[in-house]
Formats: sequence, structure tokens, C-alpha cells
Amino acid sequence: MTTLTVTKARAKLADLCERAKQGEEIGIIAGDQVLQLRPVVPGEISIVPMTEKYLVEEYGLTSSEVAAFQRREQTRYRRNKRNGKIVTVKGKFNPSMLS
Repeated sequence: MTTLTVTKARAKLADLCERAKQGEEIGIIAGDQVLQLRPVVPGEISIVPMTEKYLVEEYGLTSSEVAAFQRREQTRYRRNKRNGKIVTVKGKFNPSMLS
């Protein structure tokens, strides 16, 4: 996986988009987050395990960056759950139900 800072990615964005369209995995480090640049496949939902091992191996994050990411995501999850933005789906899930 190619991983760049936002500044470097901005300078090469057109090239990175073409490389992502060809299937190359591109990661962009934005603060304490890593964003993945990839084509969107209609109807596809991708669930990536955000374990410490995955974040360190795939994105080269440090333990403190992983901890900051996990804290931020836990806070975001709690806020979204409290505000009713987390939906529990029972049975078979069809992503088009959310559109």
C-alpha cells in the first residue's frame, strides 16, 4: 500500500486517482486518521477490521496514533448512537434500504 500525507497526496491527486482506479491501494494520512482512496463499487459495503495490528501493518501508524484513532471513533459512535444515527438491522441486510 502506498501511504502519503495530505500535502503530498494533494500534489499528486490526479495520478493517485488513476492508480486507485487500476486497483492500487492508496492511503492518505489526515491527522490521526488514514483515509483509503479507492473506486466505489455500486452495492458494495466494505467492512475493515480496525484492529491495532491492522492499522500498524497496513498504514504504519504508531501505537499512540492507533489509540487516538480508537478514542475518536468510540466518541463518534457514542454520539451517533445517542442521536439516533445508529440503526440496528435484524435479518438480511440490503444496503438499498438506506437510500
